[in-house]
Amino acid sequence: MTNTTSPNRLSDREKALEALRMRRDSSAQWQEIADALGYSSMQAAQRAVARLANRIETKDVDSYRAKLDEQLAWLWDQVEDRIVNGDRNAMGFAQTVQAGRAIIDRRAKLHGVDAAVKVEASVVVSSQFDAEIQAMADAIAAKAGGEPVLPEPAGVDLVKHEVQA
Repeated sequence: MTNTTSPNRLSDREKALEALRMRRDSSAQWQEIADALGYSSMQAAQRAVARLANRIETKDVDSYRAKLDEQLAWLWDQVEDRIVNGDRNAMGFAQTVQAGRAIIDRRAKLHGVDAAVKVEASVVVSSQFDAEIQAMADAIAAKAGGEPVLPEPAGVDLVKHEVQA
């Protein structure tokens, strides 16, 4: 079997891995990483690392997640202290609570604990033929006056044999 991975694609992957390592190990800023590795912008470096993290599960990605979780935990400790011990009437309290909520949401996403949203949908497709059949069935039911309508036996002409249904 031939390896179809292009050399450019492989170097893109390696470059993204290096960006991930730089961010994890040295806490380098995104612009520094972009400059060092030749990305066109800091957003390009961020997207490359995000694609890598979504595509594979490696010890590098896991350790990066762990570092992010530590940073978020530290931020939460700072915000939680201000929420619990702070003046609820002070200016900025609402923003502190909002920041706390954002940290909790980010940690939930990081660990994949957000519940999937269940969507139930039903699709009814009806054709002209279905409508005609329903109209005939309604007409037969109306003529029967609520009595059950028995099907004719196959191949038997009740009129010819003078049998009343």
